[in-house]
Amino acid sequence: MALRSVGNAEDAFLSAVESMPEGYLECRGSQHRFNIVEAFRIVDSGHEQGARSHGGEKVYARRTLKCDRCIDPETGHSMVRHDFYRITSRRGHTFLEKINATYDPPPGYATKGLGRIDGNRGLVLGAQLERAMGETPVRGRGRPRKSS
Repeated sequence: MALRSVGNAEDAFLSAVESMPEGYLECRGSQHRFNIVEAFRIVDSGHEQGARSHGGEKVYARRTLKCDRCIDPETGHSMVRHDFYRITSRRGHTFLEKINATYDPPPGYATKGLGRIDGNRGLVLGAQLERAMGETPVRGRGRPRKSS
C-alpha cells in the first residue's frame, strides 16, 4: 500500500515537472546558483519591525541570496534564500553558526501538496534526460519505450 502512494506521488511530481522551465529543472537537478544580494547584517528582532527570532536567538546575522538560473519567465522572480546565523565568539573572534534558512520560490517552482519526495533529484535528472533526447521516454537502462 505504501509503495502505491509513493508511485502516485512520483507520478504527480513528474507531471508538475513536465511544465517547469528548464532553469527550474537545472536547479532541482544540480542545486541553485546563488549570488549574495544582501550582505550580512545584524537583526535585532526585539526592535526591528517584522523581524522574529530564529533558533531561539533574538539577535542574529542574516544574509540574502538569489539564484540567477531558476527565473520565472513571466514575473522575473527567482529563488531567494535567507540564511540566519547565531553570533558567538571563539577565542575573541566573531564566529557565525548557521541556525536555519528560509526559501521564497518563484511561481511554479514548488510542487504544492506533494511534500518532499525521496529521490526527486533522480526523477528530475531523468526528466532532463528525456527532454535532451527529444522527450522520448525511456525505460530500464536507457532503452527507449515501445510506442503504443
